[in-house]
Amino acid sequence: MTEEISEVNKEYDPSFFGDIAISSIEDLTSMTGNVQDKKYFDESKFKQILKINLPIDSKSNVIEVIDKIEQIEGVLSASPNYYEDFAQIPNDSSFSDLRGFIKWTHKYIHTKQSNFIYDKLTPNCLL
Repeated sequence: MTEEISEVNKEYDPSFFGDIAISSIEDLTSMTGNVQDKKYFDESKFKQILKINLPIDSKSNVIEVIDKIEQIEGVLSASPNYYEDFAQIPNDSSFSDLRGFIKWTHKYIHTKQSNFIYDKLTPNCLL
């Protein structure tokens, strides 16, 4: 979303996006606590990032929805949400200390799926 329309923790009704069928809208930039207490946060430059979950799981639907969403005033950009997984878990004892990889590490170490990789276009869009 653009700076002009973005607000911290602003909630959007699906009707904001027109006639697009939407399952749910998730604010990926939501914050807790008082924004004014955040020392390095400049609210005037804040751009909200939303994840729009779609009920129809098809590549053509995702592309069609992205085309529609990009025409809405206040939308900076829209793109599909791709998931990528590791081909192999690194042999590094500190790997699990990397905060962003904890979920993946847990999934692959505990399910022993270490030589698996895929890209999947999911039925949602990132704004």
